[in-house]
Amino acid sequence: MGILTPTFSTKLRYTFDFFDTENKKALSAENILIGVKKLGLELTTSVVTDIHSKGDLNRDNVLCIDEWSGVCEMYPTMMDCLYYRAVDREAREKKVAEIEQKKADVTTLREAEVDAQKSIQDARRNTQELEEELNRQMDSLQTSLETEEVCKRSIEKAKEGTELARLDVTASQGEVNAAKDRERDTNSATMEAKRLVETATRRLTMQENRTTQAENLVRDLERQLDEARRNLALENAGVERLQTELDDSLKREKQASDLHSEAGMQLKAAMHRVGENEANVRRCQAEEKDAHAMLRDQQNKTKLLAAEKAHLTEKANHAAVQEQLKEQDQRCIAADIAEREEELRRLESALSEFDTRRQLTDEEEQPLIEQEVLLRRQREALERKEAQLNVQVTSFNDRTQRSSSPCNTPSAFASPSPARSM
Repeated sequence: MGILTPTFSTKLRYTFDFFDTENKKALSAENILIGVKKLGLELTTSVVTDIHSKGDLNRDNVLCIDEWSGVCEMYPTMMDCLYYRAVDREAREKKVAEIEQKKADVTTLREAEVDAQKSIQDARRNTQELEEELNRQMDSLQTSLETEEVCKRSIEKAKEGTELARLDVTASQGEVNAAKDRERDTNSATMEAKRLVETATRRLTMQENRTTQAENLVRDLERQLDEARRNLALENAGVERLQTELDDSLKREKQASDLHSEAGMQLKAAMHRVGENEANVRRCQAEEKDAHAMLRDQQNKTKLLAAEKAHLTEKANHAAVQEQLKEQDQRCIAADIAEREEELRRLESALSEFDTRRQLTDEEEQPLIEQEVLLRRQREALERKEAQLNVQVTSFNDRTQRSSSPCNTPSAFASPSPARSM
């Protein structure tokens, strides 16, 4: 499809709007002069004023669209030059704006590339730090596992100590039971000795009563003195025997009391040993409990370290992925920069070619416009001269008609003949 040639109305409206920068729907000579200079045409102020004056038919010092149409009809070459220069100027401004935008984009991309490189360095540094932290966590986890094994061995030892302490407590309780049995036996012996002492005491008391009765009988019955003395001797012998038995009972009571004291001391010692063994059991149980608590704490710590290790591993993997993505983004940015720089070079080359063609066209247009202005002036001069000649011909014809009348005589001041005047 070929390029469409713009119509006269299109050129008219485009150039009028180009000069009408204030949107007043009217052009002053200053508007035209500013627009002409903006387009690079070397027209003097007098030429522009003359062109504006020729178009200002109603003499209001401004040109409306219709009056501008008259100017364009009078100067078609200049209108074409103005139109194409304005179009090229707008196209050049768009190209320059596009080039500047491309440069800004390239600058932004370079800044993004620098930021991406910094991000990659930060990501690498972060990945390295995470790997170091992960190694530290691995060491801590290994240490925690070893500590957990130590805690387990401590628990096993504590369990063994608790079991031994319980065996000691069982043995001590057996000793305590034996001591209690011995204490019960000594208590029985002591009670039996006390019972014998009491019996002997009662018998001694009864014997003393009988002795008193015998003495009374001795006093009352002197006759029976010898027999009573014999009985008394027998009773005294019985008293001595009972006293002996009482002493033996007291000795046995003392021995039983000593045995009871010894059994009590043994019981106290056994109870003390039981207390010590129970304290050992409690201590072992406390140690076992502490070991279990330490094991739980260590297991929790191990779980936390394992979770933190998994988290750090995930972070390290994520950081590695992010690093790869950022490197990929940096490569994409570098490729985009190269592509945009190549496009920018093409645009700058096209703009340079455009400026070169425009400069050559300007150099060709300037003489044409000057020639058109000169030709217009010559035409107007010829038109003025033609108008003067038409006036002279009309005046001559009028005088000729008057001189050819019968009433009129030839005058010595008559005008020359048309052929001569021509």
